[in-house]
Amino acid sequence: MALSILLLMVGVGQSVTASDNYNYVTPVDDPAYSNIGSELEIRKLKSQYFLCLDSKQWDCFRSVFASGFRLRIFEPGENEPRFEITGIDNMVTATRESVDESTTIHHGHEPLIEILSENEARGTWPAQGIMRRKVNDRFVTRHAFNLYHETYKKENGDWKISSTDLIRKFFVWDMDSEVDLKSRF
Repeated sequence: MALSILLLMVGVGQSVTASDNYNYVTPVDDPAYSNIGSELEIRKLKSQYFLCLDSKQWDCFRSVFASGFRLRIFEPGENEPRFEITGIDNMVTATRESVDESTTIHHGHEPLIEILSENEARGTWPAQGIMRRKVNDRFVTRHAFNLYHETYKKENGDWKISSTDLIRKFFVWDMDSEVDLKSRF
């Protein structure tokens, strides 16, 4: 990395000798990059949240939350939460009951993460969630567009989600009849 930075500083066609002394700052030394490790760990944590949720690995899902976790869900256009859940066990139970009979996929996009201290952070994630479930003889699909406003804290050296305000922006609903995929390919 230092060589590539050095080459960029010197420029094409210029020679560099061992006696040249270039004063440059690498990303490791730059204070602007001092929190990048924590930011990457929090991104990985949220990816684990989505993956464990969608694959219905409930012990894995449980592991992403900090003790004392709190979730508030705001429906589109509402200023007060429609639902509030406190505690990891309550979160896992409510989530499991909500999605266990569905196929789900969630995506989090380009979060804004702010490291507040060595052990605290907050972030906002634009996200999409798709939930598909069979109701009677039809499939119902809900495509949700959301914002996750979260706080994080370190427990035993690992980042955990300590609170989530889930702001539901809008939904797109689709109802279709059962489709035989084998006949379509």
